[in-house]
Amino acid sequence: MSELVIVASDLYLARSSRERTGALALPGLAGLTRFGVQHELRTGWRAWLARYCGRPDLAGCAPAVIASAAVSHVAAVPSYLWLATPVHLTASLHSVHLDQAGILHLEGTARASLCESFNESFAELGYRLLPTRSGDFIASGPQLSGRIETTEPARRLGSSIDDALPEGAGSAALRRLGAEIELWLHGHPLNIAREREQRAAISTLWLWGGGAFASVRTANGVASVQAPPELFGDDSYVEGLARLCATACERLPATVATVLARAARRKVVILEVFHLHAGCGAAGQALERLDRDWLSIALQALTDGRIAQLTLIANDRRVTMTARSRFKLWRRRRDPLAALQ
Repeated sequence: MSELVIVASDLYLARSSRERTGALALPGLAGLTRFGVQHELRTGWRAWLARYCGRPDLAGCAPAVIASAAVSHVAAVPSYLWLATPVHLTASLHSVHLDQAGILHLEGTARASLCESFNESFAELGYRLLPTRSGDFIASGPQLSGRIETTEPARRLGSSIDDALPEGAGSAALRRLGAEIELWLHGHPLNIAREREQRAAISTLWLWGGGAFASVRTANGVASVQAPPELFGDDSYVEGLARLCATACERLPATVATVLARAARRKVVILEVFHLHAGCGAAGQALERLDRDWLSIALQALTDGRIAQLTLIANDRRVTMTARSRFKLWRRRRDPLAALQ
């Protein structure tokens, strides 16, 4: 059975989303949430994707460990890895805020220069920074003692980060490292150049998704039950997962039509909604473009029989619809965003 999966990887809805976005034109999302079958993803979309790719053994691995599989120049085996996401933060009198477009993706030359500068500045502490294709980084360094829980920055887009700092017995050391990185970036030549170009400065590198490097090795060589799906997107975790599944992760195409034209029976698209539509202005406009350019077209492909099943993953929810689902007219219409909460 042919299936298209669209993962809105940065679409996490606060309880107040309905009030903030107002009445939006989201016919594709409305159809999916009305007629589709919804399941909660308690461990998030990454663990689900690992299982969908036929690698349940990777579902519990730390995101940074999986992402490192796509970075060929990880030389010496480090004790620990973190995903290091560049973010732009804004401060108010009462809190620090991560804007909807606050996750930054650096171009190749900027990534290389930032890594070189970081590796010179933090070498004595045992840390190195490695660039990924998607525009973020992997930080490698000594393992910190004690349990540490971190929050993915995409889960705090458009909200305060006051409750998103690392937690756990070992979190104090990671917080100190984050503070040092923030001080290092303040007045950094790259930020001076970005501000001169009227671009958002890099406030810090958000460290999250850490894990021991050795854990990825135990996953190699595991036989998959079925061929992995065709993957599209610019996400370091997905790139690493593709490498571990012996398949490719292609760059995100301009339109869903390119994906639908591919012959693979299972296709997965990873979309960063607020990065893809960064020029849209308000969050609601980005959601409307997601619906118009991706969901509505994919829903029409389901109706036309070009695909047999359509799945949307957003806000730790998986909504799956088949062509027959649209005949379940007894299902009442709901606000599509409220349906995902």
